[in-house]
Amino acid sequence: MAHANKAKFIDLNVWSLKDFKCLKNLKGFHRGAIMVLKFSPNGSKLLSTGNDPDHSVAIYDWEKGT
Repeated sequence: MAHANKAKFIDLNVWSLKDFKCLKNLKGFHRGAIMVLKFSPNGSKLLSTGNDPDHSVAIYDWEKGT
């Protein structure tokens, strides 16, 4: 039987560097920690890689929150 990952879901926040406001809160995918964040060249997508045993990857349309 596989051992379940008991770590809590963590939030990923996108912040404005101009006024230090949170632009978007993305949650419900990664557990424990995020190791890599990378924006697409045009800034519309955000890739994240988790520090879980499978190194789960998410690609967000961060402005839409999806």
